[in-house]
Amino acid sequence: MSSYNSKENKSKVLYHIVFWAFLMSLPLVIFREGTIDYKDVLRHNWAPILVFAFLFYINYLWLIDACFYNKRKKWFIILNVAVIVVFGVINFLVLDFTPPKHLPEPGGMLRRRNPILFILKDFLLTVTPILIAMLLKSSERNIQLERERKEVETRNLETELQGLKYQLKPHFFFNSLNNIYSLIETSPVKAQEVVHALSKLMRYLLYDTGRDKVLLKDDINFLKQYIELMQIRLSKNTSVSYSFQEVKEEEVPPLLFLSMVENSFKHGASSSLPSEIFFKLSMLEDKLIFETKNTNFPKNKDDQSGSGIGNENLLKRLELLYPSKFYLQSKVVDDMYIVTLEISLIE
Repeated sequence: MSSYNSKENKSKVLYHIVFWAFLMSLPLVIFREGTIDYKDVLRHNWAPILVFAFLFYINYLWLIDACFYNKRKKWFIILNVAVIVVFGVINFLVLDFTPPKHLPEPGGMLRRRNPILFILKDFLLTVTPILIAMLLKSSERNIQLERERKEVETRNLETELQGLKYQLKPHFFFNSLNNIYSLIETSPVKAQEVVHALSKLMRYLLYDTGRDKVLLKDDINFLKQYIELMQIRLSKNTSVSYSFQEVKEEEVPPLLFLSMVENSFKHGASSSLPSEIFFKLSMLEDKLIFETKNTNFPKNKDDQSGSGIGNENLLKRLELLYPSKFYLQSKVVDDMYIVTLEISLIE
C-alpha cells in the first residue's frame, strides 16, 4: 500500500508541475517573439499566475484540511478573504495602474476610471483557484474514502471467508469421526484404515488450505482421497465412481466442493438398497463445472439429522468469492439427485 501511495504522489506532483509550466508558457506562446517584453510578462502575466498558485496551494495543502474539513469554516473564510484582499490591493496599486504595453491606451483609461469594476474582477479571479482547490481536494477526499471503504469491505470479506473455512474443517472432521465411530464396533480393521486415511487428509487441511487459493489439481487429489476414505465404510450395495478432468494450472478456493461430496455420501448411500454415487469435474471454455449424482433417498419428515452447515457454507462462500459468476442447481432425474455447480473463471 505504501509503494502505491508513493507512486500516486509522484504522479500527482508531476501533473501539478506540468500544469503550472503550461500556464507560465502561455504568454510566451501568445505573443510573437519580437514583441515580448519579459518585464511586462513578469508583472502582468506571471505575477498573477504566481498569486493564483499561492492561493491554490495554501488552500490545497493547508487551509481546506485544517479549517474547512475540521469544523473551522469561519476561519477558512476569514483567512481566504484576508489573503484575497491583500493581493487585490497589491494588484490594484501595483499592476492595474501600470497597464501592460500590449493593452491599448483606452483599456488603460478604462481601468483607471472604473477601479471598483477591476477590483471586483480581481476578486473573482482570485476566488477561482480557491474553488478549484476545494473541488480537487473534495474529489481526492471522496476517492480516498471510497478506497478506504473498499479496503474495509475486503478485510471483512477475508475475515468472513476465513471463518467459513474454519467452520468447514471441524464439520468435515466431525463427520469423519462419526464414520470411524460407526466402524469401530462392526469392523475394527476398517476403522484403523479410516484413521490412517484421515491423517493424510488432515495434513492437507492443516498445512495446504491456509491460502486464499490452491491449485485445482491439489484439491482434486484431496477429493479423491476423501472419496476413497468414505468408500471404506460403505456396503457393497453402493457403487461410487468419479471423473475428474486433468487441470494443471487453474486455481480455486480450497475445499470448495467438499460439502457437495459429503452430501452425496450422506444422502445417497444405503446399506440395504442398491445405490449409486458419481462425481464429475470438467472445464468448458472459461467455466468450471462440478456435478454430483446420487440415488435419491428422500428424507423422512421426522428425520432431523444433518445441520445443513455444509450447504449454507457452500452458498455463502460462492456469494462472497464469485458474486454473479456462479450457477448452482439441484434436481431429481430418474430417481437420481443431481447437483450442478458452474463457476465462471473470467476475472
